[in-house]
Amino acid sequence: MSIKKRNLLSNCLTESGIPENVPICGQRIGAVASMRYGICRMSFNGCECIAVYNALLRLGRRISLSEAVLCMEKHKLMLGLFGGNPLRIGKALSRLSVPFRKTRAFDLEGGYIISFWTKRPFLSPLHTVFVETDSNGITVYNRYSNCTEIFHYRSVREMLGKRRLISAYYVGKLT
Repeated sequence: MSIKKRNLLSNCLTESGIPENVPICGQRIGAVASMRYGICRMSFNGCECIAVYNALLRLGRRISLSEAVLCMEKHKLMLGLFGGNPLRIGKALSRLSVPFRKTRAFDLEGGYIISFWTKRPFLSPLHTVFVETDSNGITVYNRYSNCTEIFHYRSVREMLGKRRLISAYYVGKLT
């Protein structure tokens, strides 16, 4: 049995412990932590899958996390060892029929999937989050993998601090 099929079967059983239609924060906490992406657990490398899943939810699309993971597994880097390739998230969004555009500006209200280095580029892990922007600032889901809190900042620049942006996708107005 392929890794994708084995992961899908395992993830479908595991995700019954995840509340439906609620954005995920804290990939190392709860049932989502033991779901699989590639050859690893989501607790280690699931942030891209979670960001896409959260974007779909906030866009009003109902999809299971298992389905989002399966779609992302088709576009990953090194069998999930290092997570998803943030430069190919657009390909997964296209497969999921989500209109998007790559950007480095965060001037439109709506949803963004943002990937950034956690410390030094290429020498540290990267992290991917889903962000909502409006006139009050930004709301960030899964900001830290070990925290279920939703974080609020004045801007994307404030959230990133000195961290370097890798990629960003604007996915449009939210429902």
